[in-house]
Amino acid sequence: MAKKTSASTVIKIHGQKQAVQPHAPSLFNEYLTLDATYQLSATRAEGQEQLITLAPEDYIQLTFSDSSTWFGNKETLAEIFPEIDLQSRSGEPAVLPVVVTPDDAARSIASQVVLKFFRNTVKKPFIQV
Repeated sequence: MAKKTSASTVIKIHGQKQAVQPHAPSLFNEYLTLDATYQLSATRAEGQEQLITLAPEDYIQLTFSDSSTWFGNKETLAEIFPEIDLQSRSGEPAVLPVVVTPDDAARSIASQVVLKFFRNTVKKPFIQV
């Protein structure tokens, strides 16, 4: 179960920040604004350390090496990464892992997927007409 966090949370990733590309009009763009895209590195040596602040209204899109995607928020991030602790008592930001291994195949390398892209989106305010 995801841990509840109401304030902003900082997480650490290793990768390169990409330029935000404008998208064609879509339902996604109508409700969300792409804030930042990061191409993640498999090792710490390959990418720069990036600190990302996630507010309660932020949503995250993760894209993996097998082309699968996950969309959620910081409250549900633990569903993909159960080892991540967003409420660290040490004050250090949680480090987002780059490899996801299913519980039932922990020893098989073929079942692992690598996190390739991290996209932070912000929910647009609802304007009632």
